[in-house]
Amino acid sequence: MHIFIQVDYDRFGVHRRDIFDTQWNRTNIRMGLPNNPEPMPAPDNLEEMLTLSTRIAEQFSYLRIDFYEADGKIYFGELTFTPGGGLCKMYPQETQRQWGDFFTD
Repeated sequence: MHIFIQVDYDRFGVHRRDIFDTQWNRTNIRMGLPNNPEPMPAPDNLEEMLTLSTRIAEQFSYLRIDFYEADGKIYFGELTFTPGGGLCKMYPQETQRQWGDFFTD
């Protein structure tokens, strides 16, 4: 299983996006938007979010699970099977192929 963490900033303003690994290292992956100038710190409940995500996603070849953290609590957002309708350009270029290979069903 491959897990990446997408964080969107100021979605209705100057929209930015970071992609992190499970250790909260910002990757060089871009999904149609530039990085935020300063990456946000890891959420306090990151480990629990990762555990929940793993349990939910285990029966799918690809799934984005949206969680939010507010006042120390985890909130579920949505499940997404084809982010951006599958039309979002990804960089570096080889990332598009790698992530496309996750779709096995």
